[in-house]
Amino acid sequence: MDQPDIVKTTTKTLTRDEVMEEMQPILHRLKNDKWTAELSADVAAALTPQKLKVMPPRAKASLAEWIYEQEDQKYLQWLKNASDDLLSMTWNETQRITGAKIWSKRHPANLALDKLAKASGEFDPEQREIVQAGVREIKECLQCEKEREAQQLEQFTATVLKAIEKTEATIIGRLDAYHEEIR
Repeated sequence: MDQPDIVKTTTKTLTRDEVMEEMQPILHRLKNDKWTAELSADVAAALTPQKLKVMPPRAKASLAEWIYEQEDQKYLQWLKNASDDLLSMTWNETQRITGAKIWSKRHPANLALDKLAKASGEFDPEQREIVQAGVREIKECLQCEKEREAQQLEQFTATVLKAIEKTEATIIGRLDAYHEEIR
């Protein structure tokens, strides 16, 4: 059975001040230094369409010279799309994480559950059974949740991780109290 993918959407915001603080050294080099492959690589690594959109017109003009020298046409498109004089911009970035990666044995929820089950070996039999039953129940819930909508899945995973941490803290507290009683 294929595992459902997770679609993660993140809202990002850039301001002109943030961008200019980052880009000022590169703009200075473009203006004052000889254009080298290293400088071109630095510009290409730092420049994004969003950054270009919030730069002031003078900075865009400085970068336009570099852009017109590039073979990659994406920079020309970025420049055309950056004609407005924006002080900030907000956009959504979407990332798709394959289900196989999310639901693998290496997923944080599975790792935490396995760690908790392994640690329960040090508990007395009654406590061990309580922990292992809880671990089984959570793993069964995870199995059922594989069929949930992708957007709900990320929230559910975070909730499960918090529940695991809370369960682990409770068990550690009980174990510490138990050890105190023995002493």
